[in-house]
Amino acid sequence: MLLGSINGKCNINVIDYGPFSGTLVKASIAERVCCRDDFFLDQADHDMDFNIRRLGYLVLGINCKLINHKLGIKRWIPILSNMLHRSVIYEPPWRYYYIIRNSTRLLIEGKMNVTFYTRQLIDSSIRIFFADGPWALIKPLGLGIIHALLNELGYVDSRFFT
Repeated sequence: MLLGSINGKCNINVIDYGPFSGTLVKASIAERVCCRDDFFLDQADHDMDFNIRRLGYLVLGINCKLINHKLGIKRWIPILSNMLHRSVIYEPPWRYYYIIRNSTRLLIEGKMNVTFYTRQLIDSSIRIFFADGPWALIKPLGLGIIHALLNELGYVDSRFFT
């Protein structure tokens, strides 16, 4: 059985939209679309995905986990974990800032789906709110959106969020 396969089978599907970490892209294509210098850490894969499609290429996904890769850490967040009966994947507020800032920028540029953006915003907000409280949520959420609107991208020292 293959790592991450479903019943030992791996299927290839056309991907209409979404992130794709651990990608294989022909070097000549990657040179034309990769990688966004003004993003730090998060959502550069969404930008690359959009740019590959814009060039007219088909993006395919394989439903096998070929690389053992995960985002965040599993954390027991009392109210949320009790409702779900499990630990949840958690990103700290400084990481959430990058996700929101870069996602908002991609949304403004028409490179991110509104439904995906909204779902990501709500999901991350709930995790930060229940894990660290409302004040830990307000700063990265507010600054992420403001910086995206002002097109202020790049690295921000994570100590700023503590």
